[in-house]
Amino acid sequence: MNKKMFFVLAFLPLFLSSCFGSVDELYYVNQYNSSDFMKNYYVHDVPAIKNNVRVKNEYNVGEYLHVGDNLDGLRPIDRQNYKFDGLAADQYGYAKALSKVDSSFSYGYLSKLYDGRVRCDGYYALSRLQLDKQGYTTIFPKELNSYHLFAFAARGGTDCERTFSTFPTIEMCITFYSYDYNDNIYDAYLFNTGEFQLITNAGGGTYFVNFYFDEVMGASYQTIMSRVKAMSLTFSLKESIYDDLSDDMTKEGVSHFALMLYEVMLPDSIWN
Repeated sequence: MNKKMFFVLAFLPLFLSSCFGSVDELYYVNQYNSSDFMKNYYVHDVPAIKNNVRVKNEYNVGEYLHVGDNLDGLRPIDRQNYKFDGLAADQYGYAKALSKVDSSFSYGYLSKLYDGRVRCDGYYALSRLQLDKQGYTTIFPKELNSYHLFAFAARGGTDCERTFSTFPTIEMCITFYSYDYNDNIYDAYLFNTGEFQLITNAGGGTYFVNFYFDEVMGASYQTIMSRVKAMSLTFSLKESIYDDLSDDMTKEGVSHFALMLYEVMLPDSIWN
């Protein structure tokens, strides 16, 4: 065998692991980017969490959830450097992306959620996840040790031939997981958003959604939920102007609604 070829083959696994983070995620790079809506749902189970969880606390975000197409829900100190010219969310997204907070979020298939793209900019499926009601679960590359704000950018999408924008009502549960090394189990902290409207079939338009942990959990939130290792997100479609719209990708004979998730953010967080 040619010595150069041997060198390449010998070190290829190391190269793939370092450049793409998880080798397991490498196989998803070219998937979920089809012209067929039903083939674009991201489905990737995490059995290590799914089968080993206990609910530690549950919170209703309710009135503390901020939803809109800009940064109105941020405190003045958090948005003072971003102009309200229609691009404030884009500026904030790129400045506060998790890949900027910690470089470990720059690798793997889910790095598309941490790159600062808060809306469709021509990359389509390459810049977002398409999810049904089961959502997704991910193990973070590091442990979350300091945080104050959670935010995400998303829109709705459907497989039916309806080209005008709608605003269906959805409800979401965002769960963070820390690991109890004494009991060898993941402790789950559930944040139920309550119902809110999500812009759908709006081209590149998305909504910026956020809440502050101290408003929901109280001033001692960082001692209540510490050393976070993972998160998950699920949702349900509550109301739509269309009776045949379903959030279940497996349901037949209906039109399908999907959550198009573009960005997940924990601005100014610290990871170890």
